[in-house]
Amino acid sequence: MFVRKPSSKASLAMRKPILGIAINDAWYITQSKENGYCPIYRKWKDMITRAYSERMHKKNPTYIAVTVCDEWLTFSNFLKWYEENYIDGFDLDKDLKVKGNKVYSPETCLFVPPAVNRLFANRTNLNKSLPTGVSFHEPTGKYRARVNRKYLGLFDRKEEASKVYAEAKNKEIKIFMCQYPELKIVLSHYLSDTIKSTEF
Repeated sequence: MFVRKPSSKASLAMRKPILGIAINDAWYITQSKENGYCPIYRKWKDMITRAYSERMHKKNPTYIAVTVCDEWLTFSNFLKWYEENYIDGFDLDKDLKVKGNKVYSPETCLFVPPAVNRLFANRTNLNKSLPTGVSFHEPTGKYRARVNRKYLGLFDRKEEASKVYAEAKNKEIKIFMCQYPELKIVLSHYLSDTIKSTEF
């Protein structure tokens, strides 16, 4: 278990900006061989890395153009928001609250269950010629549909696969809306999109 141990003035003075842009101003030692990593600091650092690391962008192009608000470029601000809003077992998410969002900020982020996070993790299909949730299955020459890691079958037409995907996702969203009432409003926006996507 990580224990917050005060950092010396000398240690604070030696800290350098993360990727030249983010400031770790924590009063305690955020990482050490003996104590390990502060879990909140690790999440903050990972967030900064996703937004500003060129190496990360080469591996995961989806993070290109992602930014962190000025307030959260200082760790203590992120720490305060995190501790005030964290829900045990939930993941930090920047994508659900605001559609098409590319900014990590208090206004755009919230905590969601891992299963909900997975459901929306791959909203954008890397193959732009295919609908979300649909891939081409070369061995059969058919279109395959998947939702939340669940295999939904093979179809002759991509429109068929897309409709099955949309209906399955619609069902998943309704289940989550019942399980997590606090997310009902946020999820309802995607329920509407799912319904519309079945029309072709």
